[in-house]
Amino acid sequence: MQAFMAWMSGTGVSIFSILITGMILMTPAKTIMSVQQTFAPLERAGKGGSGAKLDLTMQKAVFVAINVAGILFGIYRLSIMGLLPTTSSDWLAFIPAKRYVEFSG
Repeated sequence: MQAFMAWMSGTGVSIFSILITGMILMTPAKTIMSVQQTFAPLERAGKGGSGAKLDLTMQKAVFVAINVAGILFGIYRLSIMGLLPTTSSDWLAFIPAKRYVEFSG
């Protein structure tokens, strides 16, 4: 759904596309922070309700990997919108001015 919304908002820098990109970045980040709460009911319901916990480590790892892919999509979206400093011209303020040893005049 987020990919469709990103496609519909376009690659131009407007308030709508920036808000969509912010949502694309924040939703997976919040979801990664709440992995334990997301999987808690499944761990308790394991093995017939006998109180023994299920080992859901692999499922949690896949869940986190999918959400990291969502964050990477958001970063890619920022890149195609031109909001990430990825070219040398974005860092010109930090390049010292050239000092000439000789000049005529």
